[in-house]
Amino acid sequence: MSYPPRSSELMNASDTAMLVVDVQQKLIPVIQSHEQLVWNIGRLLRAAEALQIQTAATEQYPQGLGSTIDLGGPMPTMIEEKTMFSCREADSIFSQWANAGIRKILVCGIETHVCVQQPPSIYYRKDFESTWPSMLLVPGILTIIKSHYVAWKQAAPS
Repeated sequence: MSYPPRSSELMNASDTAMLVVDVQQKLIPVIQSHEQLVWNIGRLLRAAEALQIQTAATEQYPQGLGSTIDLGGPMPTMIEEKTMFSCREADSIFSQWANAGIRKILVCGIETHVCVQQPPSIYYRKDFESTWPSMLLVPGILTIIKSHYVAWKQAAPS
């Protein structure tokens, strides 16, 4: 029996990385059901480690909001500080990934409205060829609501 070829749009360990956005000490306690969020992200990080997928995290103004919390698994291998809500200041992460052949990014974090939404919207237009849905990782986001989904659909390439 012959199978059709695997879609090039599917992620694999050689072209995928994982970005954890702003899961920090002073933010996490105010998030409803944050235990589930932490468990989900920890599980994803353990899977990334097992599959040898590169990982990174960003921290929004860590002097005020604290550092990335213990996620119950391996910590991201790169952590970049930033003061903008987007991840533009963490361009070294994306440059390193692009140079390593990474073209698809799993993004997870606390909220979709700014911090998690902006990295894909900036970088899918740049060096990354990932299809829009493969850049959003819903199980690692707790505050996604219908209006956020609509915003993502409007921003997605047609």
